[in-house]
Amino acid sequence: MRDTTLMIREEAFKTIMNKTTRGFNRKLKAEYISNLVNDINTFEGRFFYAMLNLIFGFIIYSACLLILFFLDYKLGLVMLVISFMMFLINRTFQKKTMRMEMDVQRRNEKFTVNVSNTFSGLEILKLNRLEDRFLLNTIKETDKLERRKARFFIFTFWQSKFSQFLGSMVSLGIIYYMISTAGENYDLARIMFTISMASSTIWPITEIMPLLNVLKSNA
Repeated sequence: MRDTTLMIREEAFKTIMNKTTRGFNRKLKAEYISNLVNDINTFEGRFFYAMLNLIFGFIIYSACLLILFFLDYKLGLVMLVISFMMFLINRTFQKKTMRMEMDVQRRNEKFTVNVSNTFSGLEILKLNRLEDRFLLNTIKETDKLERRKARFFIFTFWQSKFSQFLGSMVSLGIIYYMISTAGENYDLARIMFTISMASSTIWPITEIMPLLNVLKSNA
């Protein structure tokens, strides 16, 4: 994480430094600062968190699915199909997640530009006694930024909860299937272990899908 973040900051700074004077002046200095600080900090916090948990969840899912195929290949096939269906369901949230993330980044950039311009001309504002007006404007921009961030976090939160709800329904179905197919000479330990493995193929998926959407929105 450290090395990748360092490389991104270096490459971003090199790109800005290598711009022509005309190309550099197409954007405000505060926008470049926002890109180097805010956007990369967001990338570091969300992208790596999502990526590491995504890898961990996928390893658990793959291992449990492989064990499940040895225990009950029919149930293994069913869980594989259900996993694919849950993937398609969660993918419908992807575009909105990416759109909301981009909106937060743009609002963050606008906020940084506004604050930078205010501080640059603060002496003039004080001489003309206009600081209260600009303070009010900055407070409004801060409110807009925090509202965008709150909408994004609430959306991803309920997306995760919806996935967990689907996982709970599937888990109940697994228990019903195992009870209904158990014969007179059933092995309780084997049944419980099979239920555990089948459930363990669902719960990583409920975590992976929202993280995948966050990952793509920060890529």
